[in-house]
Amino acid sequence: MIFLTSDPHRDFAYIKEFCHLNKTNKDDIIFVTGDAQINYFLDDSDREIKKELNELPITFIFIQGNKEKRPNRISTYKTKNIYNADFYYEEEFPNQLYAKDGEVIILNNKKYLVMGGAYSVYAPGKEDGDFWWKDEQMSEENRLNSLKTLQKHHYEVDYVLSHAAPYSKIPELGWIKDVDKNTLDLNFEKFLDEIDQKIKYKKWFIGHYHINHVDHKYNYVFKELVAID
Repeated sequence: MIFLTSDPHRDFAYIKEFCHLNKTNKDDIIFVTGDAQINYFLDDSDREIKKELNELPITFIFIQGNKEKRPNRISTYKTKNIYNADFYYEEEFPNQLYAKDGEVIILNNKKYLVMGGAYSVYAPGKEDGDFWWKDEQMSEENRLNSLKTLQKHHYEVDYVLSHAAPYSKIPELGWIKDVDKNTLDLNFEKFLDEIDQKIKYKKWFIGHYHINHVDHKYNYVFKELVAID
């Protein structure tokens, strides 16, 4: 089975309970659409969480959020190709995969476009590494690669998984409803709007906004387990 959640913020108790109740195994997969924050303090506390997750009978596919350092900037991560896509992983924790932005993952003959990253409202005044990282948004290189990848798939996938929402679909719910959007750097969300207009898909799953809400094809998820396939 394939499941999805978002924004655990280092609190995985609900996933542990879910795995126990549903008798999952390592062949089952949970997508986490951002802000897992297992690469946040960059110390032993991160490692302890990863050890706990490694003991769970499930495989995690993490999509980049904004409140976590990117694995390509952490020396313990290596890369491998699996499920038709490139991932970052640590040998010590084999059930924890970080999807590379812009890749199309193929599972059970279904295609998942992954688009990580987002802008942090507390970014102004922060320095890289001060619990904020300068590459929190998807890089220009990965944006261009995502377009090339989509072209190979004839601009059609089954699901889109992202941390942020397309600009036109930023909700008026959750924490962002109280934020002046004119103060935010939302160039990535505008890029997601372009992607939304270019491709065909069944559903789009989104984290970041700390809401559980469905708006037609757009599914906003927060600390809830959703069965996808």
